Amino acid sequence: MLICTHDNGQLNLDGDLQVAFLDSLMDCLEQVYSLDQALHIDLSRITAADIAGLQVLLSFLRSRDEAAPARLKEAPPAFLKALELSGLREHFAHYLG
Repeated sequence: MLICTHDNGQLNLDGDLQVAFLDSLMDCLEQVYSLDQALHIDLSRITAADIAGLQVLLSFLRSRDEAAPARLKEAPPAFLKALELSGLREHFAHYLG
């Protein structure tokens, strides 16, 4: 399960960032895509992640680079381990902070 909430430039993701929940992730990201302010994405409650979830998130982050950047914060060990296992850590380096 993946639950998201957003308020005033912050998006909170809670649960699994995995292929089974991509519809929820994409719906969530779509809600905040057009915000014209910087976006902070709190990952502290992510319990698992896989390559599909990481790829969708990375695509979203890159699409916002020019207009209103998004940054990831509070990445938990499960998220960081998924980055290492997937080989995507260097692609996310710019967004982790």
